[in-house]
This record gives sequence, structure tokens and C-alpha cells, in this order.
Amino acid sequence: MPASPAAKVDAPAVTSVARLPVVIYGTALLNSFYNTSLNNNQDVPLFAGKQGSDATGGDKNFGMTVRQSRVGLRYTGPRVGGALLGGTVEVDMFSGNATLPNSVGFDVPRLRLAIGRADWKNISVIGGQDWSVFAPLNPTSFAGFAIPDLAASGNLWIRTPQLRAEVQHSFSDKQKLLFQIAATDPNVGDYSSTFSTVRTAGVGERGRLPGFDSRLSYADGGLGLGLSSHYGRGKNAGLVGTRTLQTAVDSYAGRALGVFSSGLGESVGAVGTAGQHGVASRGGWLQVQMNWTKLWQTNLVYGSIR
Repeated sequence: MPASPAAKVDAPAVTSVARLPVVIYGTALLNSFYNTSLNNNQDVPLFAGKQGSDATGGDKNFGMTVRQSRVGLRYTGPRVGGALLGGTVEVDMFSGNATLPNSVGFDVPRLRLAIGRADWKNISVIGGQDWSVFAPLNPTSFAGFAIPDLAASGNLWIRTPQLRAEVQHSFSDKQKLLFQIAATDPNVGDYSSTFSTVRTAGVGERGRLPGFDSRLSYADGGLGLGLSSHYGRGKNAGLVGTRTLQTAVDSYAGRALGVFSSGLGESVGAVGTAGQHGVASRGGWLQVQMNWTKLWQTNLVYGSIR
């Protein structure tokens, strides 16, 4: 398959009316697929059902889509107080379709990234919606471009609103040590999937604190090693019989990580069940990448979660 979509690609620079340096980048991506069993999302399946389990015959299907295409703007501004200012806004077409008979190609834009940053020599401050510090790595694939491959199968990921600080120390041009810490939106993944313009407080937000992520990583050329942590505090509420009870929810050590696509997205069970303090999970993923040329590579990936 072609080289990693995450690889940096030189993009043409354009100048806005205000003469601000802006880089436009993007990917126009056509995917075709053939499925032999029922799954939750036909063009980017996260999990499959038993073959033949769909009485309508929809478990076998073929289709094509361009809704994983994306476009972004990257701004690099002046220095203010010694800091280089910058920002990124990126969208794709993965937010759904209009409810019309011919709307299969009328894809709705979805916000992926919206961040501003200030970079000093060794310190950076970033605010907005960005990839999580806790789980920043994903398998390489063009098939799973809008949703990272192995989501719900051992790969934790999320792009989330956050305020982040980074401290970097360089031992050489290739050897770098990076520490990141972030206060994040406390969402644990318990929001309803039905469309609504109203946002009500979820389990994580009722904890009245942001989530906290941190990561310490070391890079030496193409070799990297990282250690991450996540903690969030929430409050679960529900009826047990005729009584309304509240229970604490602590998101850490594999517990209440549904927003990161842990398992099937389960995060918190109903009050009075085993998952009332957070559903526990364990898992991980592994990728072997073989680069044949500058343009061609092969990726073998395996993931598991329980």
C-alpha cells in the first residue's frame, strides 16, 4: 500500500488577504469495500457480527465512499514575547448524511482539529481540540482514515478539547526528550448517539473537574519510547428500586475509557451493576511496518481487547 497518510507532505503555501502565511493541505480519498458479514459501520468497520446473522442479506455488501477525505489550514504567525504563534483547523466529511434518498454522497463536514499554539525554544502551550496526549499513536492505514484502525480492538484514541503544556529537551538533532501534560474535557463517552443541539452534563462533567493526561517520551531518530497516564473523575446516578443513588466514577488503569474507543465504547454501567464505577478493559495493538521504497510500504497490524 502507499506510504503512511501521517507522513509529512509538502503543501503549497498561500497568502491570505491579511498577508498571513497559511498552508493548505489535504487528502482526496476514494475507498471501495466488500463485506462478507454484518458490521457496525460498513465503510469503516469496528466490529463484525456472525456471518448470515442479517435476515435481509445485508451482511454481504459492496460500496464506495469519499467521505474520509480531509482538508486543513495550518497557520504560522509572528513571534510575540519570544513565542512563535501558530494554529491548525482540519475537517473531514465523516459527520453523516442528509436524510434524502440520494444523499449517500452528501457528506457533512466534521471538525477534527482546531488548535492554537505558542512555541518557545523548549516550551509550548497548546489550546483547542487536538489528539489526546494519553494515546497519540495509531496504526497506518488508508482504509481506516477517518476512524483509526483497531478502534474498539485495542487501539485507544480520541481528539478532544484540551489545554496542554509541553517541555522538550534535545540531546542532539535526533535525540529528544518530551514531557506533555494536559487538562482535557472530562467526557468519558456516555453521551447519546442521537442527534441533538443540546448538550447535557454527562458522567465525567458531573465530577466537576477536567480530565488529566500526561506523557513522557524519548525519540532517537526512528526509534521512540513513551509512557502515558490518564485520570478522570465522574459521578454516576440512577435508580435502584425507588431510591436515587450516586456513585463515584474514576477513569484510570483501563477503567471508564469508552470515549477512547475501549472495547465497544462501553464506559460506565448503570448504578447497581458491576460497571457502576466504570467498565474495566484490557488490550493493546502491534504494527510491523516494512518500507520497500520511499512510496511503498506494507503494514501488518494486530489488536485485541477484553
